[in-house]
Amino acid sequence: MDKGNQAQEGNEAVVLGDIAKPDDGTFDYALITRNNLARPFSFRTDGSGSAWLYWGTDSGFEGTTTLYYTKFQAQFAAVPEPLIFLGICTAVGFGTFFKSQLKSSKLKKKRQKSG
Repeated sequence: MDKGNQAQEGNEAVVLGDIAKPDDGTFDYALITRNNLARPFSFRTDGSGSAWLYWGTDSGFEGTTTLYYTKFQAQFAAVPEPLIFLGICTAVGFGTFFKSQLKSSKLKKKRQKSG
């Protein structure tokens, strides 16, 4: 599997960024969010429709690093071959759109009940 090396991505993986903690003068843990919404990753399944999904870190730092993954989310969409990139972008966009619509709808219902 070609995952790349450290900040250099490979043919079968994308780099989402670094894990550097913003320097606030403390040694406390910090939540860091990374995503690839601007650069969806496409792949083909095998003949049975199976695929492996993995995530992790690759560091050249030669000391102890402690990481806690608190959330991982993936969205999949079957798309026609010629439209693969457009389809993935659309699926991610719809997910974001419907999430905001749901929130907006709940707020409207709440206002109607109180007013």
